Amino acid sequence: MKGNLLYIAFIREDSEALGFVKKIHSQCKAFNNLGYNSFLYISTATEAILYQISNNEKKVVKRFEYSVNSVFNNDSKLINKKLSNLRRYKEFMEFIEIETKHLKPEKVYIRRIKPILPVFIKYLKECNRIGSKVYFEFPDYPTYSPGFNKTLQYLDYLYDKLAFLRVRKYLAKIVGVSIKKNIKDKKVIIIKNGIDLQETKLRSLTLNNKELHLIGVANVGFWHAYDRILKGLNEYYSTNPTKKVYFHMVGEGGAKKELEDLSKSLKLNKYVIFYGSKGGEELAEIFNKCHMGIGILGNHRKNLFGDSSLKNREYCARGLPFIIAAEDYDFGEDFPYSMTIPPDDSKLNINEVIDFYEEIVLNSPDYMMKMREYAELNLTWETKLKVVAED
Repeated sequence: MKGNLLYIAFIREDSEALGFVKKIHSQCKAFNNLGYNSFLYISTATEAILYQISNNEKKVVKRFEYSVNSVFNNDSKLINKKLSNLRRYKEFMEFIEIETKHLKPEKVYIRRIKPILPVFIKYLKECNRIGSKVYFEFPDYPTYSPGFNKTLQYLDYLYDKLAFLRVRKYLAKIVGVSIKKNIKDKKVIIIKNGIDLQETKLRSLTLNNKELHLIGVANVGFWHAYDRILKGLNEYYSTNPTKKVYFHMVGEGGAKKELEDLSKSLKLNKYVIFYGSKGGEELAEIFNKCHMGIGILGNHRKNLFGDSSLKNREYCARGLPFIIAAEDYDFGEDFPYSMTIPPDDSKLNINEVIDFYEEIVLNSPDYMMKMREYAELNLTWETKLKVVAED
């Protein structure tokens, strides 16, 4: 067994962002499987919790209660919510600084925290002082300027960029979860997202050739571009087709209400089903009746033209062909089970989706097992994080 590894994630474990929480747990398990005595420090609405991860199970080591004014309150005004978030962030870092001195971890792996504040820099200095190597995971690395015309977003970008320059010298490596293949920076390790195969079971599909069921699982935002699917369904049903096509949307998020309104206005409520957040067996049951997965179809709306989505990897592990709108380097041009559509706001051509799926079934009847085998060889978190473990 190697030394202690402490994973820090300032994200609410009890939030509706189930995908992010699941990813964090899976990464901690992977570090444990790679030989580290793994610890996870994560937030909730009312407290911070330090877990020990061992044999794919987590055990509470310590709990740290937040002060009354720091507790998360979703009903408060925006300014009060932001202030309580900053107070919670400060207490979160102060708690773990004390505990880090006791743990003396060989490595500290931090999921990106924003904004970068003095309390965070103080913690990094303490890690350096006791000899812990710090790895800073940076999703969608590198960031790009939103442009001067978006004043608030630009100021946030500029502050974060300048603050990160102060942080960089305290980091052993930046772990960039990136759509890029090569970044010429010796301090940056580039990885792609991975999956936990134990938590991602192969689906059991009951074939129904008269229908096609699509599924999208996301904390849905404007960049998922699920409106492209609804507009495509609207055009498809205007031709009175014989094959019924359904879209199952699983998850919450800022764009959900807009999608519900669009579905209603297009009179698609019979064919578009909204579930809210689901996990475990409930989610597995929905997957079992679906034929294809929907990835992110609107990264271009964020000026991104690549993809490293967790969902693409989950679809593959479940044996579910999927649709994306940007290149994902984990699935090369010779990967036959992903369909790539243009990175624009055009409607999804449902007839092309039907043809794509039927061709897979015809040419590769055992496609589900082949996709699962591909995931086992290429997409596990152990495979992705090995470069960090061995650094």
